[in-house]
Amino acid sequence: MDVGIAALLGIARIIAGWPHAQLFSPALPGWGTALFALGLCWLCLWRGRARRWGFALMLLGLASLLTLRMPDLLLGSTLKQVALRTPHGFVLAAAARARC
Repeated sequence: MDVGIAALLGIARIIAGWPHAQLFSPALPGWGTALFALGLCWLCLWRGRARRWGFALMLLGLASLLTLRMPDLLLGSTLKQVALRTPHGFVLAAAARARC
């Protein structure tokens, strides 16, 4: 297991170094999550042609992402990073350091 875990961590480090390795994705709204979960349950419980409706519900749940609007301001957990939305995307600004 040690070799496998070390290999997995090595691959993760390589991919994390790629440009745009981090992608901001909004969370699904509550109704989108409910539709996706309902579709997944439908898919698991039904048989035959009725099972296909589960895929439709799951797609509707994922389509709820199209109704969201990204925020104009993003703040880091320690409030040291600030990202502002511009017409060209987000601009990351670091807060000034406090002088003692």
